[in-house]
Amino acid sequence: MSRVPSHETFTPLAWGLALLALCWGLPGLLSWLRLGVSATLVLVPLHSPAPWPEGQLRVTVHDVGQGQLIELRRANYRLLYDTGPRFRSGFMPLATLWPPGQRFDSVIVSHADTDHAGGVTDLSDDHQVAGFLAPRGEIIDVNIATC
Repeated sequence: MSRVPSHETFTPLAWGLALLALCWGLPGLLSWLRLGVSATLVLVPLHSPAPWPEGQLRVTVHDVGQGQLIELRRANYRLLYDTGPRFRSGFMPLATLWPPGQRFDSVIVSHADTDHAGGVTDLSDDHQVAGFLAPRGEIIDVNIATC
């Protein structure tokens, strides 16, 4: 199974490719400038994010409007607390945060209201989730363990 690169890896590559397209697509740019940018961008794929420091925890609170979506991440562990809302239009902020194929060790859903559990089904369909947890009595659209 292929792994999807992290945001820290593919963002510099995407910006580099956009700059390359701009340099070669604009008429009238000097040849040496185009070649210089092209030669410099050869180094972009060599960029790799620094290894995650052991013992460091990164907490990211995503602004998803009503509801919540919190990501807790360590070097070898990734947890989501709630999955954010699903709006009447069908839009879910969760769908815009990561490319498909991300891995989550645990997802804790605080309760079954749409503003906290609206993204559960798509998270389960598009990503690899080792386990979902929810309080006893909550009805969530995926297999859950009680917490």
